[in-house]
Amino acid sequence: MATAGFQIDGTDATVIDMEGAIDQITQLVSAGASPPTEKLVRALWGVGSLTLVLDVSAGLNQPAMGPVFGGHKIAYYGTLAGILGVVALEMATAYWLPCAGAQLASFAKALLRFAVLLLLLVVAVGGYGLTVKT
Repeated sequence: MATAGFQIDGTDATVIDMEGAIDQITQLVSAGASPPTEKLVRALWGVGSLTLVLDVSAGLNQPAMGPVFGGHKIAYYGTLAGILGVVALEMATAYWLPCAGAQLASFAKALLRFAVLLLLLVVAVGGYGLTVKT
């Protein structure tokens, strides 16, 4: 079992079962798959919640650093604010999905693909260390 631990300033923040998470996301996002609404809602809530926690943590605890954001605090906090806006859209979609039609379900599937990319973006922008153990 592969696990990944996020580290903030050299201390372990959380440990995630990467194989299980990747398998679940792959099953939901794979082409032609039609996941049940419950699975899609859980996936959106899970990815959205993790992105929300990491985004807020990066905004409150991590200063703008690195070659891209080192001297551009407005761009750094603007990027984090944009990610926060999309996370709000994810959460709203997950909330309204059980009582909506097929159009929202297809939008939710596309949003889940984008949400995984946003999660990776907030990990990269926030400067979190990602260690993978096999």
